[in-house]
Amino acid sequence: MPKKLYYSLIILICVYFAVLLITGGFTFQLGKIILSSHKSRAPILLLILLTGIQFVSSSDFRNSVSRLFGRMTYNHRYFLTFILSLIFIEMILGCLHLFFYGRILVFDLDRELTFATYFSAFIFFANSLVAGTIYQLQRKSYEASKGWLFIAFVFFYLALDEVGSFHESLIPLLKRNVPSLGSIFNSNKYWVVVLAPFIVLIIIYFTWFLFKKLKVYPLIFTGVVIAILLWMFIIGLELWEGYTSSTYIYKSLVEEESEMLSSTLFLTCFLAFFKKIK
Repeated sequence: MPKKLYYSLIILICVYFAVLLITGGFTFQLGKIILSSHKSRAPILLLILLTGIQFVSSSDFRNSVSRLFGRMTYNHRYFLTFILSLIFIEMILGCLHLFFYGRILVFDLDRELTFATYFSAFIFFANSLVAGTIYQLQRKSYEASKGWLFIAFVFFYLALDEVGSFHESLIPLLKRNVPSLGSIFNSNKYWVVVLAPFIVLIIIYFTWFLFKKLKVYPLIFTGVVIAILLWMFIIGLELWEGYTSSTYIYKSLVEEESEMLSSTLFLTCFLAFFKKIK
């Protein structure tokens, strides 16, 4: 393992203990909940985390990833086949959800640790790698912008959260510390209330930054706008479910398929932009 990888791990540990010191018992309780409820997901979480650290710390690994994306986008047929394959898999997962809902849990889009969970995590992580690679390419010129790093971090966290469901860990803490929320909101959706403002800020930043970077490519930016609108639609569905306390088979289908489609749209647009600047 390179020295930079060790330094990255040390920094992560120091940041965690700094946050623990500042926030006190809340962070400690949250950490206990995450560790106790996510043991079965640890291998995948560790794989994503170590791959991300390797990408940051190793120039050889970054160059390998860049060459992979280059080969993927060089041939239009390969690129189109890859994207259509992702969409086809998403359609299959939706059909399996409808046919086996309530009978085979691994096909239920409304549950964790399903095929759809790991597929979504893969697309999120791919988005993170593409955004990070774009930054590496542009940092060599005057067009360099750390906004791509922020985008890479957001998708990296989404990949981890998709597998680890860290946002769900907020629910028991909020139930104990803010019981009044239960009178107006479904307790299983408490996390939406807490995270919605941050999600809105991220959406605003994505729109502003990507418009600035992609405005000369109208078709690519249009795809990004559609993906962002799908994100807003998903948040609206979560809020509506929280207030109405209603869940059903088609709501889960629409929500999860919209999430996977938006991620695929982002990936398509990022790869198309990567091809333009390569």
